Order: sequence, then structure tokens, then C-alpha cells
Amino acid sequence: LGLGGLIYNENKTGKNIKVVTVTNGDGFTKALKAIKNTGDIKPNDYIRLGLLRQQETINAVQKLGSSPEDVVFLGYADGSLSSLWAENWDYEKPFFGLTGNTTTPYANSFNPKAVYCGKSLMADLKSIIEDFSPTDIFYPDANDRHRDHWALSCFVKYTIELYGYNVNEYSYLVHYPQWPKPLALMPFAGLYPPEALEGFGILWHKCPLSSKVILTKFLSLRKYKTQLRL
Repeated sequence: LGLGGLIYNENKTGKNIKVVTVTNGDGFTKALKAIKNTGDIKPNDYIRLGLLRQQETINAVQKLGSSPEDVVFLGYADGSLSSLWAENWDYEKPFFGLTGNTTTPYANSFNPKAVYCGKSLMADLKSIIEDFSPTDIFYPDANDRHRDHWALSCFVKYTIELYGYNVNEYSYLVHYPQWPKPLALMPFAGLYPPEALEGFGILWHKCPLSSKVILTKFLSLRKYKTQLRL
């Protein structure tokens, strides 16, 4: 949602891109109820939702010119990252997810034995950065009001600073009160920063998208069928 157009454009120039998906979105109870058309939800239903969301992500990035091999799934619990950052940091104190697990239940996770704790997530981020050696890292903005987004911003920033990685850092904003303005599908109206964040020393960048790229991004977003049901 934040980087679709950029991913498409950079793929066209031959850049090597790695898409890291930290959670599989498996904790979206409202979407799950809509899919099942019932309120009777069991832990395994959340895992099935997570697998659906993984496939939707693969379908979406393929539309943007990436391959399934370009996507890394970490498999952490949806809605858990703020707890991993503030409370469930140690391996001895894991987070308990809606899937009924304290470790990732997904065999295709980057670390199939990943524990739902802050140290485990940071270790995964460290391994991915050192293996891929990126020149640029894009991650959620710390001002994002979604608890998974701002917490992931903390994790990525902390990992980069702690190990002194020499990379260009960029953040993107998705969830913020009364933003964008207007709250409507107006792809050619321009997307401007929230007024409340102006004057805080933030350097905002423009990433102009052609009409073809806007359409491609729109079609990519349409791959997330479990989200569009709502």
C-alpha cells in the first residue's frame, strides 16, 4: 500500500528488491468472520487466513514485477509487534497469538522456529539485512498509528542503529487520523503529508507515478481479496 508504485518502478530499472512481510495478517477477526460467514472462529482458522494472506501478497508483488522468491515471510503474530517491543522481549516471555501459538506455525517462515518475542524478531531482521546487504531500507513511519506499524519502525530503526548498518533509510505512512484528505479514491489529486506533522524536521519525498503505474498498483491491491470483502 505504501510502496507499490516504487517497487514497480524500481523493478523496471533492474533493481534487486526484497519484500519482508513481518506478520501474515492472520489476526484480522473481522475479515475472517466475513470469509467464514460465521462467528465460530477457531485457532486453525487464523492460520488458514494467514496462508491466504501470504498468497495474496505473492500475487500482489508479482503484479509489481517481483517474483515469489523476492518475498520473505517472518510469520510473527498479527497485532503483536507493540507487545514484542514493550513487554514480550525475551525468549522466556513470548507473546500468545490468536493462532494458539507462541512460535510461528508457518513452515515457510524465514526462521521456522521463530519465537514470538522481540529478540527473535530483531535477530531475523539482522540476518536478513546482513544476507541481502541492502543499500536502501524502506519501513513504516514511527508516526503511523497502527500498533504493528510503529512498533516495526522501532525494531528496524533500532537494528540499523545497534549494528551500524550503512544504508539509506526511508519511511512511509499509512495510518494517520483524518489522512489522507480527502478520504476518497483520488489517485491524481496528489498525496500530501498530514498538516500535524509539518514543521517537525521531517524531510518528505515525492515519488511521482505515471497513470500506467497507478493502474498497476491498483490491480496489485485488488489481489488482497480477503481485505476487499470488507
